Amino acid sequence: MNRTPNSFFILDCSNEVSTALPVARAGELSRGIYHIVGNIAESFEQATRRLLRLAEIAHGARNYDALQAISTGLQAIPFAPAQRAATYYAATIAKRDARLDAAADMLATLDAPRAIHTLGTIHDAKGHHAEAARLYVDALHAARHTDPLTVINASLQLSAIKSHAGDHRAALTDLQAIAPMVRTVARLHPHLFYQIHNELAVELAAVGDVEAAQQAVAVAIASPIAEAYPEWNETAAEVAPALGVVAVVKPEQG
Repeated sequence: MNRTPNSFFILDCSNEVSTALPVARAGELSRGIYHIVGNIAESFEQATRRLLRLAEIAHGARNYDALQAISTGLQAIPFAPAQRAATYYAATIAKRDARLDAAADMLATLDAPRAIHTLGTIHDAKGHHAEAARLYVDALHAARHTDPLTVINASLQLSAIKSHAGDHRAALTDLQAIAPMVRTVARLHPHLFYQIHNELAVELAAVGDVEAAQQAVAVAIASPIAEAYPEWNETAAEVAPALGVVAVVKPEQG
């Protein structure tokens, strides 16, 4: 069953597309995007799927320049799922630029779990934590059978809310509960593998298991995209100040 019209994630893509983004320079990436859009041998749906995969890689790596180019490419495709995805990623970029009201307005036009989740993060940024929690729960329920990435992201946010309230054991339990799902979903979204290790390190340190926290944060800061996530190094500085260069630990393959 084709689920593209109802969600922003995709189920498969060519190996060439999934590996293009990390090595392409900005100009090459833009040319590649418009080649995809302009290829008359490829359907709108196929072009949308390929660009969505690139967008997911860029978003996970916090490569917002690439994400902007991909969003523009999606906007050029006269296909409703491409238009919705372009709006979603434009809202994501607006949120990153602190244009929170503009981002919220764009997300309000979308009926998708990821849009609900991202709207929750905007309310969090505004200090509306109760409304954010409600939206995370709504996103979690809406995504449960369609979008595992949103299930994980919403679960991470709900765990963080418990952590900020001082209930570190409950936050840790939540993280441990989703860890098996993360290990699987990280095959398509590698940043999740390192992200959950950072979150685990924070909660393990908070409950007094410093050694386990140090082991967890060592995995996070060994990520090839750690530079895009300065909070991981902040965690390392707090729980493992003497930590030096660590070996790269990769997510499960298969």
